[in-house]
Amino acid sequence: MQSFEDQALFPASELFLMDRFMAGQGIRPRQWLLGTGLGEAVTRDPAAVVSLNQLNTVYRNIYRLSSYPDIGLRVGRALNLSRWGSLSMALISAGSLREALRTAGRFRLLIHSRFDLPPEQRGDYVVIKILRRDTMSFPVNEIFAHEMLIGTLTSMIGDLLAEPFSFSRIQLHYSAPRYQRSYREHCGCEVEFDCQESGLWIPRQLMTRPLALTNPITEGQVTALCEREFNRLEQLQQGDIAGMVRGLLASAGPPPPGLEQLAEQLAMSPRTLRRRLRDAGTNYRSILKDHQLQVAMQGLARDDAIISTVAEQCGFSDEAGFREAFKRWTRMTPREYRAQFSSKKSEHTKSAAGQGAFISATTGYGSCASSCGRTGA
Repeated sequence: MQSFEDQALFPASELFLMDRFMAGQGIRPRQWLLGTGLGEAVTRDPAAVVSLNQLNTVYRNIYRLSSYPDIGLRVGRALNLSRWGSLSMALISAGSLREALRTAGRFRLLIHSRFDLPPEQRGDYVVIKILRRDTMSFPVNEIFAHEMLIGTLTSMIGDLLAEPFSFSRIQLHYSAPRYQRSYREHCGCEVEFDCQESGLWIPRQLMTRPLALTNPITEGQVTALCEREFNRLEQLQQGDIAGMVRGLLASAGPPPPGLEQLAEQLAMSPRTLRRRLRDAGTNYRSILKDHQLQVAMQGLARDDAIISTVAEQCGFSDEAGFREAFKRWTRMTPREYRAQFSSKKSEHTKSAAGQGAFISATTGYGSCASSCGRTGA
């Protein structure tokens, strides 16, 4: 049974924006596409669709490769409204920002959101609450996911309003990272940490103001197109034999099942499975390699990673064979790859300076300990 995470449902338009962003840092596509099984041409193919696991691998690579500690905020701002393909036009032509956000929630599957974003009115403001979806995991960590969300929403709402936008206030339930000053620079508003809940504050009048390109006829036409596109992708996925094999590999425990075992689970002969994979332009060995690399990269990103254990999870009988294969795939040893994550994670440790204190208008960030009760949040 193919898992949701392995279904190729999402337009590759996001990867075009990723490519442009990473090129600005001098990082080539083959580096940030490592482990996805995707070639560089995917960033220019309008027909390409990718899976959530492939996108998760891209996010982990970007986090690992970038020299910026605030990479989540930066990449979020780089992902403008065009990342969602046809859905983007449905949002642009909506009657108001409130209606656009409602449409985005309706097609949540197409935008692979890791959060529920229910609005709540508080006086003259609408607070978009940030609630983690229990069924979705974070590809890197909680802070990176929140930063990408904040950056993306800031960029997206600015595109919808056709003018520069920043939230009136941002409250976050986690502690301030060491680079907390970057939040003010990227968000342009007051940011508070250590709050009871996370929320993004928008003036109520802004939520109901007609959008610059409001057009109910276009909205209806493009919404119907989004419905058809989603249905088409679902139908294509049912016949995606390569995706089915990836899904079975992902759901199986170590060691990975062989081609004969997979054929049995798919109710076909090994010969038929080989032929269908060949017709799809791939083969079992190639899919297995991509699966092993993804498992290895996920395992080595853990703080408590033991290389011999990761090797076993990938189906290798000894650490030496795993080390040789991993270096052939990535041009790095497992230890070198793990060291990159260790150095990045140190950037997210809480800064000792200013903990527990609320720094107001001058710096625009601090702790909710003293402010949340004062503001009624």
